[in-house]
Amino acid sequence: MSFSNMISTSILTLPLLINGPAAAAPPNWAVTGYTARLSADGIEDVLGFSADYEDDYQLAAIALSKRIDDPYESIDLEWEAQLAKHTEGQSHWEANGLIIGRWLPFPWDNTLDTSFAVGAGLSYASELPEFEQVNHPNANQLLAYLLVELEFTVPQQQDWSLVFRVHHRSGAYGLFSDVEGASNALGIGLKYRFD
Repeated sequence: MSFSNMISTSILTLPLLINGPAAAAPPNWAVTGYTARLSADGIEDVLGFSADYEDDYQLAAIALSKRIDDPYESIDLEWEAQLAKHTEGQSHWEANGLIIGRWLPFPWDNTLDTSFAVGAGLSYASELPEFEQVNHPNANQLLAYLLVELEFTVPQQQDWSLVFRVHHRSGAYGLFSDVEGASNALGIGLKYRFD
């Protein structure tokens, strides 16, 4: 091997030696299934872990999501479509579509890979939700939707994750038919990532 070939090979492999092998791109698609209990308390109480939950009002949901961009090394963008069935206290269906931003790096990711996501979009209920009519003066089938999610993955098992989700419907401060507030739910579920 000539000296110039050795230099060329060294230059080409230098990034690999410094950074290690390139990480495989994460799967683009995910399916998430979760169950949640509703709360009449505000989203600030749910996020502050001080909300009371109604055993009589529960939902089960399935969601399909896809990565659409990674504008920064630390953030993924995704779209998600959800279908939820209210299984206790009310029996309507709910369809939600949203865009999600997901923060990826946490200092403990080598032990427990963690991501934090926030998403916003629209929510449509197949009928006026009884829970929202009882707890607020106005209700509407079409409302704003907000998602907050913590995802935990064991690094050795990258396909499956445990998720905790806040499932929030609201009038966006009266933007939707003068609805103030609506419903919040806290859920737990599993996510499966695939290509």
